[in-house]
Amino acid sequence: MTKLTVSELVRVAHENAKEAGWWDKPVGDFTLNAKLCLVHSEISEAMEGYRKDLMDDKLPHRKMFEVELADVMIRVADTCGWMGVNLEHGTQSALIGDAIVVDRSIGDILFTTFYDAEYRTDPEYVPAVLNQIHQAVSNCSSAASDNQLSTSFGVVSSLVINLAASMQLDLEGAILEKMAFNKTRADHKPENRAKVGGKKF
Repeated sequence: MTKLTVSELVRVAHENAKEAGWWDKPVGDFTLNAKLCLVHSEISEAMEGYRKDLMDDKLPHRKMFEVELADVMIRVADTCGWMGVNLEHGTQSALIGDAIVVDRSIGDILFTTFYDAEYRTDPEYVPAVLNQIHQAVSNCSSAASDNQLSTSFGVVSSLVINLAASMQLDLEGAILEKMAFNKTRADHKPENRAKVGGKKF
């Protein structure tokens, strides 16, 4: 798989998570707020990577900032797969201008946006957008309908795509590589997650 649409990301991310056993508990044992907290953690890690200009510890040939934004997209996509949310439709609705999202590879989504590349040198730019992403994630918890949920998650997705494009990041490539890496991680194995200190969800 060399091209990844938003709908394909939802399908693959959720399938991978199910295969790894992340959804083995009864559905009632999971909460949207818990999943959203995990998305918030990835956004904060993106800020950490950005402010320290770190390379990623899992994909050392990529910047941590880029990989953590990919993790945001993977977690959002998995959650949308679990809830049956149409993330592609929501992203299309949220993107500014005449962007085409449906059947368009994430790396090929073009849009007109006020997050223009000329702002990349502004020291407030990245922190401001990351804070907007945090706010958009929080808004997902109060969505009152399936349509609102699709739109709320779409805003998160569009902000990440916009930010990555304006910073000239290879978001699509990072997503594909990180999903492949996650399949091999020892700390994602069920037997290790069951140990003291293991990841429970």
